[in-house]
Amino acid sequence: ACAWTETGRHYERLHRLQQMKIGDGISMVQIDRSGPPESDAVRETGVRLQQRVENLAAHLDAGRRERFAETLEEIREGIHSGVSVEEAAELYYTVALVLLSHMNRSELYGLVNEYGKLMRLDEHSSLGEGIYYMERLASDLFERRSTAEKERSSEVIERICDYIHSHLGEDLSLVRLAELHYFNPSYLSRFFKQEQGINLSEYIDQCRAVKAKELLGNETLKIRDVALYVGYEAHHSFTRFFKKMTGMTPQEYRESLHVNL
Repeated sequence: ACAWTETGRHYERLHRLQQMKIGDGISMVQIDRSGPPESDAVRETGVRLQQRVENLAAHLDAGRRERFAETLEEIREGIHSGVSVEEAAELYYTVALVLLSHMNRSELYGLVNEYGKLMRLDEHSSLGEGIYYMERLASDLFERRSTAEKERSSEVIERICDYIHSHLGEDLSLVRLAELHYFNPSYLSRFFKQEQGINLSEYIDQCRAVKAKELLGNETLKIRDVALYVGYEAHHSFTRFFKKMTGMTPQEYRESLHVNL
């Protein structure tokens, strides 16, 4: 209830709240909470949800997709169960700003235009629809991040492989490669295995074996020269390596080339 003289002001306020379209598009009763002060429980819910928004931003920046989805769902449930209409709208725009800020920092300006309704709650049929809209945007952001990370990983692997092929006669130890490409050695080892499906040392051995076989086909090259070209100064070390990789000694392999002619 309100005084007759206050009717106009209350009507305008309720009209504005109705324009926010809080709810899921179903019939609902709009409750005006402008009168009695909020209970401690309601205030605690609001504080908790604001903390969840901060967590949401951290999950988005760190690429934690599942944690982001779980936190956004907590915010959705909180909006529909324990906050006022004004707080619900404020939470919507706070989450929207998290997404907008991330897009700007990531220079995804085209995406900003594509999701032009992000900062327009009034253009959604309901608050629930608005949150669903933000879920789709977040999914798009995570997909783009994943694609970009895969592209960067491919570029790094290609750069490392190119270096290996061009420096087979040099130090290709894990420590040296990690130093050249600004990685922690243990991380580089895991990263290479994850991307290539083979240990880095095995890949280097394969490259050296392939190159050695190619060079052994050139009769003008001594086996010692071939060994040096692929990183072996000691003849016996090269022989042991080559036999492990091919089942033949370098000399046996060279002779087999003539047999196959």
